Parts: sequence; structure tokens; C-alpha cells
Amino acid sequence: MLHAPPPADALRQKRIFVKQIEQASGVFFAGGDQARIMADLANFPELRQAILAGYQEGRLVYGGDSAGAAMAAETMIASSINTRKIELEAVTFDKGMGLLKQFTVDQHFTQRPERHNRVHAIALSMSMPVITVDETTAIGITNEQTLEVFGQNYVSVVCPLGKRKLKIDYLVHGDAYDLATCSLKE
Repeated sequence: MLHAPPPADALRQKRIFVKQIEQASGVFFAGGDQARIMADLANFPELRQAILAGYQEGRLVYGGDSAGAAMAAETMIASSINTRKIELEAVTFDKGMGLLKQFTVDQHFTQRPERHNRVHAIALSMSMPVITVDETTAIGITNEQTLEVFGQNYVSVVCPLGKRKLKIDYLVHGDAYDLATCSLKE
């Protein structure tokens, strides 16, 4: 676990953080506020770049819980206004880590029904699948093609199938899913 250094020691500590990431086999971001975490990383571009390089080279596994999962996508949900309408204007996006380029990630979909409209709006308006991960549940993604589910709750994959048509699959522990075809693997 890396902790923020005191200001007087910040430059030296930043170099140490980057070196630790370059030597690590994995990194994990806990929950919280994904917009705040990404703002902190914007102030430390060397660390973000070291994580991205390690992930792209295949030597660093990325993990995230809640906000940590949501920020893995290139297009990250920063915030939204609860609305009864399915409208993209109610959702604010920001740049995420950029690890996952073909879809975006949201959290707590089955546990927080007020998020359904925002997920539907994103999938329909952006023609991009939305992966949602519930509490005490995790996903593993290989080559942005195969998704595996681990944990106690659900992962939902919301895929756009046309102008006003969505397919929603609810996945549980042990399920494998083909993200290219939006279908459960046998």
C-alpha cells in the first residue's frame, strides 16, 4: 500500500512509488470517489503512466473495488444526477485509467436501482457495453474479450443491440462471458 508523503519529501517519495509500481506484479485501487482518485493521479502522471505501461506490457494485474473498478475504463463515469428518464445529459464523464477501451464500468447496479437509467443511457447513447460490478464481487478481464466473475453478488453486462434495444445479462461467480459477442461462454 502506498501512502501520500509529507510535502517536504514528496519528490523523493514519488520516485519511490514509481519504482515500486515498476517492480510490482499487481495494483489495487479501493472504492471511494473515482473522480477524486483520478484527480489525484493527474497530479502524479508518472505513477499513472507506470501503471498503464505495466498493464499494457502484461506484467501488472489491475484490480479495483467499486470506484477502483469504475476508473479502469478509458471513458469513466464521474458522476450522475438521478433521473427518471434515460438521458445521457444526466451523466458526467471523465478520463479514466485507459486500461479498458471498448466499454465502461459502473458499480452497484443491482443494489442501487436509481443507477439503471444512467447505465441504459450510456449503453444506448455511446453504443458501448457497460459492465457493472456489485459489492463483494470482482471481475477478471482478458484481452478485453473474456470476462470472468468472482464473488458473492452480481456482475451485469448491458449491451446495446440497436437504437432502443438493450441486452442485460446477470452473471454470478464462476461465469465466463464473451464481451465481443455479449454472450455467456459455455
